[in-house]
Amino acid sequence: MTMTTYSLTDSWPELWDLADKLAEAADPGKDCLSVLCSLSEQGKWETQEGGSRIYRAPIKVEERNQRTETGILPVETYKPGDNSIPTRVARRFGLGEYIVCKNAGYILQGDTIIDRPIHRTCGESSDDQPIAPTTLSEILQEESDDGDVYWKPLEWRHIQTVIDESGGQVSRFELLSAIFRRLAEAMMDSETFIPYGEQFADSDFIDSF
Repeated sequence: MTMTTYSLTDSWPELWDLADKLAEAADPGKDCLSVLCSLSEQGKWETQEGGSRIYRAPIKVEERNQRTETGILPVETYKPGDNSIPTRVARRFGLGEYIVCKNAGYILQGDTIIDRPIHRTCGESSDDQPIAPTTLSEILQEESDDGDVYWKPLEWRHIQTVIDESGGQVSRFELLSAIFRRLAEAMMDSETFIPYGEQFADSDFIDSF
């Protein structure tokens, strides 16, 4: 599985808007990534036998057996609890099917996101499992041989372990909103960055008549 994301060149305004909408939609009883899929408007929800819901965002038939730009076969569905999002949803926001951002430490460094106090379940399932305080940094360090998370990717499976102290998902909404806003800001900054040493005269910013 290749750990890459889609280019944010044309997606960062949508990602910024998504950050605001996720924050507004925060609800302890909702599944955060289900809301993300709905906001993408790239597919639709279907009810399967037994009453379970699945979000389907089909890829063109001719593309289904071809690897995507992120190096994997297309993902077409999401059901609550999955560790991936559909390819069309990922493309819409410049995210990866399996990862949120490629370099968690580099992009999310600072005490506002990667070291933000959060909670998670201590086991495979949230059912009847103890809830413990943690941070994204601690979650990523557990999978790092040397404890360095600076260049480690943050994946959807990491996000899916984040819950409120009471077991809801408000903190997951808030965390993703902050991450998406940081990603959008990083892309906006890269487009307006002036390389060191470049100089401009006042006349460069005055219309010529």
